[in-house]
Amino acid sequence: MRDDTRLIISSNRIRSYASAGPVIDVVIYDDSEITVTAEMTESGYPPFTQTFTYQLSEDRSELTDIKDSFNITRQKCPTIQDN
Repeated sequence: MRDDTRLIISSNRIRSYASAGPVIDVVIYDDSEITVTAEMTESGYPPFTQTFTYQLSEDRSELTDIKDSFNITRQKCPTIQDN
């Protein structure tokens, strides 16, 4: 089953269903809010810079993209080690 809302954030890369790229900047506002800027690539399009702002829920189980017009909230999955 395909999950269009899947998001993987590692120390140096961000990947969603349709695009991925290296992280070029991270701003940490507090224990629950960060902004991640990445140089994204998507099939059929030139590379583009995109900035995401995420807020972690109080119980740390959900991550919400608070600058996205849809305010997508994702469930936190177990941590996967970078390869």
